Amino acid sequence: MSNEPSHQHPHEHQILNPATEEVIATVPAATPGDVAAAVARATEAQRGWAGLAPADRARLLRRFAAVVDDHIEELAALEVREAGHPIGNARWEAGNVRDLLDYAAGGRSG
Repeated sequence: MSNEPSHQHPHEHQILNPATEEVIATVPAATPGDVAAAVARATEAQRGWAGLAPADRARLLRRFAAVVDDHIEELAALEVREAGHPIGNARWEAGNVRDLLDYAAGGRSG
């Protein structure tokens, strides 16, 4: 079995805004081969991650947290459209992602 996605998607899923039922995106449905390829890539990536020194993993997690922080409003707006959450809750969720990444890096949360 190949580790490459098939790029042949006989079906697509429409992503709806739950408040308006407007189609906000159309995404391809994954085939069993796509899933197997994704699992194989994730398994390989985990080996590389596990091989990093803890300080390097922490540095990468902090960078990821900073990117999330730089895009809190954009991420919150996406959550509002995709899940129908109120904007305040969506901002909290995005901030929580940032805080959890920082915590995983060994930093202080909150």
